[in-house]
Amino acid sequence: MDKVIQKIAYLLEMEEFKRTHTMKFDVLSPREKEIFILTTNGKEAPEIAELLGISRNTINNHRRNIIQKLEIKGEKDIINYGIAFDLLEF
Repeated sequence: MDKVIQKIAYLLEMEEFKRTHTMKFDVLSPREKEIFILTTNGKEAPEIAELLGISRNTINNHRRNIIQKLEIKGEKDIINYGIAFDLLEF
């Protein structure tokens, strides 16, 4: 029963995160969202640059903008966005 309660609490936490961060996420440009999705799925700048046909510097500039716009403070925030906004690919 404890696991069920923990799961429900976690789902509610993610739903609350999504509700309170949707406006920030919606400010990202389509390219920033594309790069953020790839980032949340563990892709590094060189791999993203190759996939999208743009330079690493451009990727790093987009990432800086994303971090600023989403007010990301660490990996936990990236993971929370990935889960709450269903960005993770399995």
